Amino acid sequence: MTNVMGDGVGYIKPEATGNTASINCGSGKIGILGAIYGGNCPNGGYRLDESMKKACDGKSSCSYTVNYRVVGDACPFVAKDFFYGYTCQAPGSQSNGEGRGNVGYISPEASRIPSVSINCLEGFNIRVVGSIYGANCPRGTGSDRTNELKAACNGKNTCNYKAKVSRDPCPGVRKDYQYAYQCIKG
Repeated sequence: MTNVMGDGVGYIKPEATGNTASINCGSGKIGILGAIYGGNCPNGGYRLDESMKKACDGKSSCSYTVNYRVVGDACPFVAKDFFYGYTCQAPGSQSNGEGRGNVGYISPEASRIPSVSINCLEGFNIRVVGSIYGANCPRGTGSDRTNELKAACNGKNTCNYKAKVSRDPCPGVRKDYQYAYQCIKG
């Protein structure tokens, strides 16, 4: 999966192990917001934030290969997914740590209608990078819900959002909800 210039989220469907996440920021610099391997596991999987930051932060392009032998097996005998969020900083801009964010994952078993709660520190406001409802659907039929989450949360210090599910991207399958955001100085 490759995204060029701008912010984004990426998703590798199960089995993620052995697959490569590719990010290209052109002349900009990558800033990893977070990464989750095996979010579809009963235990919620593993956070790979630091590992992916070490591999990708500050570079203009990056390829990150998911390898359970290196990161561990979040739930044996289950095909695991991989979700990550990133930003592309403009060339020449300096990062002082401001604008860092996170990624979230709501398990398919959690609820039929996912609820998101995002909180930034005092003096910082939410900036949604992306969201996907049903990324775990077969054949990539999940739906991009970025604009809905942006409309509900951007510019606020805290946000509690209950997703509006108007179209079922894969009937009969419990869907996950994945999102990425930044906290920007207000």
